[in-house]
Amino acid sequence: RYILYIDNGAPYFTGDAHFKGDSTSYFGNISKYYKNLNNFFDKLEKIFKAKIIVIPHPKYKSPLKFKSLNPYFKKRRVNNDYNALPLLTPNCLFFIQKHSTAVAFPIFFKKPIMLIYSSQQKYAREDIDSLFYLSKSIGLKPIDIMNCNQRKIKKSLKINKKKYDKFKYTFL
Repeated sequence: RYILYIDNGAPYFTGDAHFKGDSTSYFGNISKYYKNLNNFFDKLEKIFKAKIIVIPHPKYKSPLKFKSLNPYFKKRRVNNDYNALPLLTPNCLFFIQKHSTAVAFPIFFKKPIMLIYSSQQKYAREDIDSLFYLSKSIGLKPIDIMNCNQRKIKKSLKINKKKYDKFKYTFL
């Protein structure tokens, strides 16, 4: 039993921050963010009796199969295989992500998606807009990892098949 977390790199990896004109200090307290994220993951693992597997962004994959270049994921299972998503998606319980084009995998396989954010974290300019646009497109309400309970979490995992199909035929 496992849940897939699609990591887009930020805030640990600054990615395109400089290109977009964002300062790396813009992201705030990175260690606090990852502490909160890992606490949220611990909560999910307990609720669903499943392990979270981190799938790093392709730019940040380690040459070591199960090691993350992000030190904040040291206690998490990581899969750096380039074919991890197509291989692991069919049998996962659900996906967790902020915003990513990897949303194609759970939509194609009709898997629940939990969109997350933290009300205590600063985000790059377009990130929150992208998250809420994606949430509207697939009929989901994003979860604030700092303010959620088991009922809210389970409710967020409902699939809106009409929205999934519309997204699939519009964007995929």
